[in-house]
Amino acid sequence: MVIGHHPIYTVGPRIKNYDTLAVRKVLKDVLERNKVDIYLSGHDHSLQHLKPEGHTHHFISGAGSEVTPVTTGIAYSRFEAADYGFMYFSADKNRFNAKVINAEGKVIYQTTLSK
Repeated sequence: MVIGHHPIYTVGPRIKNYDTLAVRKVLKDVLERNKVDIYLSGHDHSLQHLKPEGHTHHFISGAGSEVTPVTTGIAYSRFEAADYGFMYFSADKNRFNAKVINAEGKVIYQTTLSK
């Protein structure tokens, strides 16, 4: 698992931003070469689970203080929400669990990834 500040992929307003594309150019191959399972980031003010081509799942949780729009219908998006909330993660050597909880305390998405 790797934690970064800036997303490599996003369906938020920075989807074609120079910084996002520059970070992707540098980190994508590093994550793939090292078979990184999970990349956690913030920076975008939304809640996202993304799985672009390759090995790594990307989770973005940055919707605690501000919410920005998301684009729906992007092929690599498994979940996106322009909603206040946070993510809760738990893991062991075989499983990674993620829950997205909105500001009202409702679980609006959950997934389990297995090795």
